Amino acid sequence: MTDETQLDIQADEEPQLPSKVQLEQTVERATDMAKTLANIISQNKLSVKIGKGEHIRVEAWQTVGRFCGYTVRTREIPHDGPGRKATAEVIRLSDGMVVSTATHECGTKGDDVWVNRPPNAQASMAQTRAAGKAFRNILSWIVVLAGYDTTPAEEMPRTSDVAQPAKGRSAPEVVDKGHGICAEHGVAYFQSPRMRGPAHQTGDGGWCNKEADALAPQPRQAPAPTNEAAEMAETTTGDVEEMYGTDPLGEGAERHISADPEG
Repeated sequence: MTDETQLDIQADEEPQLPSKVQLEQTVERATDMAKTLANIISQNKLSVKIGKGEHIRVEAWQTVGRFCGYTVRTREIPHDGPGRKATAEVIRLSDGMVVSTATHECGTKGDDVWVNRPPNAQASMAQTRAAGKAFRNILSWIVVLAGYDTTPAEEMPRTSDVAQPAKGRSAPEVVDKGHGICAEHGVAYFQSPRMRGPAHQTGDGGWCNKEADALAPQPRQAPAPTNEAAEMAETTTGDVEEMYGTDPLGEGAERHISADPEG
């Protein structure tokens, strides 16, 4: 029997199913990972409430990927028409094998939030969406155990960067936090100690920064002099005029200085 024939026979054999013990160990390990993942998502706010589901951001998908020994590689690919398109590959770190692939677009027709964004922003979001989708293909079962929806947050259709109020309810009043309110999104700017300037987070995970000209410091007006200061200024001016005349830097001043150079 040749090696080629032997390989053919092995390929036709039924795959060996895991034992009950192996299944229980796999589920137990996945449950532990799901609990840890849920804590990380909660502490770092890596999920978004969209509709009735709680959807996790790509950073959370990358985290669970690392738990399982995976990383992701993304790149933009040619695309005819508006928007940008990207592909992603999930790679097993132990041997470099590609275990999942996915493609996604951004800024195409119907992508209301992103259709008017700059091309570089569209390209970045296309890669982000492709990465989340590639991880979802192989790791969604762990995310379900953590209690989250399996559709990545960046992949969900959005009609606005700002959450819309439920029907029949009025929108909550926006409170200025001291840095103004964004005219585009209707959200108050804020600034933490680590931020370079006021900004607010958008619904898709990005940031909207306050315009640079709005951040320029305004000239401070000198305070009006008090009555006491005004009287002192008038007295000082009178003394100077009595000593040097109406022009303290004229000839009278020069004669006075030259008469006593050490005075």
